[in-house]
Amino acid sequence: MDAATRKVMALIAASLVTVIDVASYVYARQKPGVFAVIAGPMALVTVVVLVFAWRAMKPGPQGAPEQE
Repeated sequence: MDAATRKVMALIAASLVTVIDVASYVYARQKPGVFAVIAGPMALVTVVVLVFAWRAMKPGPQGAPEQE
């Protein structure tokens, strides 16, 4: 997988998680008992996806062969 594909996939994943996170937050704010159940896992998923996106955006070493 080339660097451009990884970057696009990371941006799509980060965007989807952000939209889902905001939607779940809005839903959970309406139902107080649900907030604690949704907030924890969504925060964890958000952090994992953002770390994945950040790592995909970092430039690789120059001249290194591309891994498949």
